[in-house]
Amino acid sequence: MHEVVMSGADDALHAGTVDLAVAGRVPQGFLGDWLLDADFVACAAPTHALLHLLSAAG
Repeated sequence: MHEVVMSGADDALHAGTVDLAVAGRVPQGFLGDWLLDADFVACAAPTHALLHLLSAAG
């Protein structure tokens, strides 16, 4: 099993290091099927700098 980010799935398929990939899009030259819709929720630890920026702006 390999874990990759961004175009890593495309690269792994083209290099032949994987036979199956789960990715956000189907790379050119490959076949794929839609798996699911996923909702994403942004979250951060209470001590994360992003939350301090939002507090200062509000």
